[in-house]
Amino acid sequence: MRRFPLDNWETRQRGYKFLSPTTYSAHHLGLDISANIGENLYCPTKGFVANVTSGPQGGKTIWLVLENGWLVRYLHLDKIVVAPGQPLEEGQIVGKSGNSGLTTGPHLHMDISRDGELRLNDLSNFIDPEVNLQMLVHPSMDKYNDKIVRNPLGQFGLVVRGKKFIMPQDLGTLALITFLQRLPSPNAFDPAIVNISQQDWDALPVSPNLSFN
Repeated sequence: MRRFPLDNWETRQRGYKFLSPTTYSAHHLGLDISANIGENLYCPTKGFVANVTSGPQGGKTIWLVLENGWLVRYLHLDKIVVAPGQPLEEGQIVGKSGNSGLTTGPHLHMDISRDGELRLNDLSNFIDPEVNLQMLVHPSMDKYNDKIVRNPLGQFGLVVRGKKFIMPQDLGTLALITFLQRLPSPNAFDPAIVNISQQDWDALPVSPNLSFN
């Protein structure tokens, strides 16, 4: 079964960071997510281990190539339990989260390169782990993209690139459509309102603002 890199993925604290300029980039290219030392780390899909490394900044690192061609890296690990070239099954344990390398505390840093190559000078090659893992593990969630959704509690949301922008609770249907018409890309949305289960609503990451990029 496809699964996220850590248990209880949806409820963990996130920490995107924008770092001061370094020797390769001024950007944080992945996702930092809270994790204690020694938690299981999983391979999201079938794939293989491209490499395992250890260094002063990334600490113990696993390089995974997934069945769709993505290169996924897990950094700052405490323990690695796989070897280069090893084939992997969906959900297979590959290591334990930790605090190795240059960190401010235990956590998992992960990043994804879309075409299976790590090119630190090409930011366009890196994709958002939050959104893309959601669609990889739960592909049925893609049906909500560019839709207005309403959950069983009567909350409305606009779904863009796998994230929901929650509308004010007291916003009625007519006001919602009026709001939609004022957006930078109003034609991007299906005007019909789609009912969404509470489970799917809770699984969609929250976007603090609308982004059409």
